[in-house]
Amino acid sequence: MTTSKPEFYGILTETGRALQFECLHSEKEFTMTEMAVGDGNGSSYEPERTQTKLKNECYRHSVTRYLTDEKGLVKSVILDIPEQVSGFTIREAGVYGENGELLIIVKYPPTPKLASESGAPSQHAIKINLAQINELVLPVLIDPSVNTASVQYVEEHFQALAEKGVAGGYAPLDASAKVPQEMVQKQLTPFCFNAGLVDAAGKAACVTLNGNTLTLLEGSVGTSAEGTTYTVAADVSIDISGLAEGTYNLFYDAEEGVLEAYANTIFVSEVEPEMAINDVWVDASILPYSSKMKNSSGELESREIIPLPAKLDITSVSVGGGRAILMPENYNNNGLKQENFVHLDGNEEIAGIKTFLQSILTPTPSSEDNSTKAATTAFVKTLLAAYAKLASPAFSGTPTAPTPASNDNSTKLATTAFVNTLINSKVASGLYYSIGGNYLELFTSPAKNSRVLLIQWGVYTAANNSEYTITLPRAFSTTNYAPVAIDTSDGSGNSHCSVTGRTTTNFSGRHSKEKYPICWIAIGK
Repeated sequence: MTTSKPEFYGILTETGRALQFECLHSEKEFTMTEMAVGDGNGSSYEPERTQTKLKNECYRHSVTRYLTDEKGLVKSVILDIPEQVSGFTIREAGVYGENGELLIIVKYPPTPKLASESGAPSQHAIKINLAQINELVLPVLIDPSVNTASVQYVEEHFQALAEKGVAGGYAPLDASAKVPQEMVQKQLTPFCFNAGLVDAAGKAACVTLNGNTLTLLEGSVGTSAEGTTYTVAADVSIDISGLAEGTYNLFYDAEEGVLEAYANTIFVSEVEPEMAINDVWVDASILPYSSKMKNSSGELESREIIPLPAKLDITSVSVGGGRAILMPENYNNNGLKQENFVHLDGNEEIAGIKTFLQSILTPTPSSEDNSTKAATTAFVKTLLAAYAKLASPAFSGTPTAPTPASNDNSTKLATTAFVNTLINSKVASGLYYSIGGNYLELFTSPAKNSRVLLIQWGVYTAANNSEYTITLPRAFSTTNYAPVAIDTSDGSGNSHCSVTGRTTTNFSGRHSKEKYPICWIAIGK
């Protein structure tokens, strides 16, 4: 039996096909939000899958109506074109996704959309029938008009419901001479595990990890790309201790009954992709599908393998005697049951001594924290910022240090106490001295009760042409001392100060110039 392509038809674009394959292997919906019509730049043409837009779009609007079947699946989309939109001939139509991408391109029977001045304006509706686009890979057939679907059109593309399932009957062929996938049993999704054990929370747990042993549990049910369903009769395990770091796909070899792990890529496409060694290609160009793996010789060989709903992310972290698998928050959602790995967002305790060969990231505690939390490098640097470095420290405030012995002659820090002790020690035969900020005293005994000389000095500022009184830092033993006050700030070299009186604790005089500082010195006992 052969069929020819109808004159007017629709096809999925490359973007539409990619979205449909994604819908087949996930819960993503095939969403259609807009429709458009155009005049094909003046002539009809054969649609191409690579098209991303109509050749000459004349009108676009959100889908007017969606027609669904008894299961709620969208079977048709309709676009109403208002009367005022006119002046062109419809030759092409398109259906667009939620992001404005062209999903379906249609060759449409030339239909004039006359202007009102022609005397025959029309309101028109475009209806595109979808053959299970949201479920399986099928052709897209169009109804040339909402009101003119012919019996011949239906009989050419569809089999009567009464004939379906009849012994010795036949399945219809689509425009590409393939069996429509709506005729294929859909209870089990090919090339995946459809059933297995669950944990206490009801999440998939068909795979467990214990130390270095990863196990696919008995009772798991999977369907190969060819559509054959297999039930795991007994636990199947694999040792992952020899695997290098990286992310691995896990496969159940249904023919050999073994578990395998490959750091590879899985392709699902109608055209053979560029493949590396161990990559898997699910050939979706024919029904049933077939799965092939590229072997070490670079050849494709058919493999009856089923991917597990879990991936391995092997690191160099040693946990509990086994390799660690670091999983995200939804680790149970991919079918891998937690047995012996570190949960990144959890509160698990890691017992024993562990060797980490890579950098471990952890939150930085506050600088006031004094608990058993892990101290990050940022925490340590913040804490040490308040301390001086051992090499070339830069002190601030009033640092202290131990006072060396008075006879110490090393590189130890000399404190003020050490210096004062040294200064107050004997510096000349029979003499001892004491020094302050602006005075020097000499004594004849260590007890410093027999002063023989006192020298004091300072700077004092007086008011204009006024008397001044300077209080001495140290009291003289008698008034028989020599005070001198000098002001030569005008550059003349002449002193403008006089000393008119003195006591043991101060001396006074007059200052005849403006407010220049007075430099003074007093010498006595």
